[in-house]
Amino acid sequence: MSPRASLRPWVAALAGIAALLAVILCGLPPSPVSAQPAAPAPPAKRERDAVHFTDALRVNDPKLAETFDGAADSLQAGHEIVILFDGRSVTALRMNLRKAKKTPLEEIGLSRQEQTAWAERLGLPAAQAPRNRFELVQRLAGAGAKVFVNRNAVKLYGLGDEEIHPIATPISERQMAKLLDETGLCYTYRH
Repeated sequence: MSPRASLRPWVAALAGIAALLAVILCGLPPSPVSAQPAAPAPPAKRERDAVHFTDALRVNDPKLAETFDGAADSLQAGHEIVILFDGRSVTALRMNLRKAKKTPLEEIGLSRQEQTAWAERLGLPAAQAPRNRFELVQRLAGAGAKVFVNRNAVKLYGLGDEEIHPIATPISERQMAKLLDETGLCYTYRH
């Protein structure tokens, strides 16, 4: 074997290393011979927003209305929305056996004007307009919102999971904190 023939593999390897260094250092595109097909881009992740109820919900509270408005704004923007009942707000989901399993949220009614506005905002016929805050949570859930309740707060208020309306999925405090950590925007309701 001639000395030239024995150098060919080394020369080819050095050329490959030089091309790689040019790509790394200079940002030059790799040669077409060594180009690999690009991997498909990962699917775009939807932005997540949250509505975090931390206090007892009050009737006719403008802050409560603003908080629900935020949820609707996020849904309309195409964001994932989570509705979190935490602290004293968990009592709003307690089903009252003496009142046909109604929750305090159902007792926070919406005026005719609010019902009409919500029907328009959610793209619902007037007959399906929410009549109270509980139905509003139902309509938001129907539009894609996920509803959770802090299981630890439920226990702290002397309630059992079976007393909480099933619209909300019970989760641990750690899971709720993780959801909040992964949230871009949080509408918080507290007094």
